[in-house]
Amino acid sequence: MNVYEIIWLHGKSEFVTGNDVSEAMNNAGLSAGALRALDYWKEVDELPDHLKNYISISEDENVEEIHNENFIDKLNGTGFEVGSITEIKMGSLIFKYQFVGKTKTGYQYKKIVA
Repeated sequence: MNVYEIIWLHGKSEFVTGNDVSEAMNNAGLSAGALRALDYWKEVDELPDHLKNYISISEDENVEEIHNENFIDKLNGTGFEVGSITEIKMGSLIFKYQFVGKTKTGYQYKKIVA
C-alpha cells in the first residue's frame, strides 16, 4: 500500500492510499471531473500522525480499528516501542494492548486477553 498526497488547484491537500496512484484516486472516489481540479500529486513515505489508524489484532487474527479517543490517547502516551504493553482501565474492565509495529497508514497492536 502506498500513500499519496494530492494537492488541489485551490491549495488544499489530502492523502489517499492504494497500490498505485490510479487505484488510490479510485479508492478515494475521485472521478475524471474531479481530477481536472487537481494541481499535482506526490508519493509520500506515510500518512501524517493525525490521520493514522490504530489497529487491534486479536488472538484469532480478527482485525478491528480502535476508535475510542481515550484508548488512542493512552496508546500514544506509552510510546511506540515494539513489544511495549499498554493497560487501559475502564471501570472494572482492563484492556491490554501490545505494540506490534507501525505501517505507512497506522499503528498495529495485539490485543492481550487476560
